[in-house]
Amino acid sequence: MKNRIYYLIIFLAATSILVSCEKDDDNDDNNIIDPAYTFLDQVLQGEIEGEAWMLKAGSANESWSDSTSLYVEMFAMESDNPCSDFDLDGNRVIFHVPFAPGLYELILDWTEDSQTITLFHDESGMNTVATKGAVEIISIDEVNGVMEGRIAAEADVGNFVNGNFTINFCN
Repeated sequence: MKNRIYYLIIFLAATSILVSCEKDDDNDDNNIIDPAYTFLDQVLQGEIEGEAWMLKAGSANESWSDSTSLYVEMFAMESDNPCSDFDLDGNRVIFHVPFAPGLYELILDWTEDSQTITLFHDESGMNTVATKGAVEIISIDEVNGVMEGRIAAEADVGNFVNGNFTINFCN
């Protein structure tokens, strides 16, 4: 009887070790970490200072100070030509991004290159900086003047945007 109890204890210990090792192996997946954001498949929209916001027009221009980056401005107002329409009012989304397709995670870092998105509230003049999420530039078509991408950005509960965008690329 003692032998059976001894073998039962050994069997249970070996089984628990194998199960725990198996769990560790499943979570490894080549050290891939799930991002803390999810891109929603919708037109870019969200809230700026608690007010609903949805993309209607936008433009991407080569940055004035750096030819390797773009200055992007997005509006909740319609515009026939956002490349030359400089008097658009209202809340807007503003950011710089490298002049190349890619995924750029948001980070505010005073010692390295930061990647942030500013959510500007027109009425109050409040600039809220989103530092959680990412912007992905999918394509930049210089010939046809179009840039496509998606954003998942959040500053706080009343300041966030998420979704896809197609805006004018201005030469």
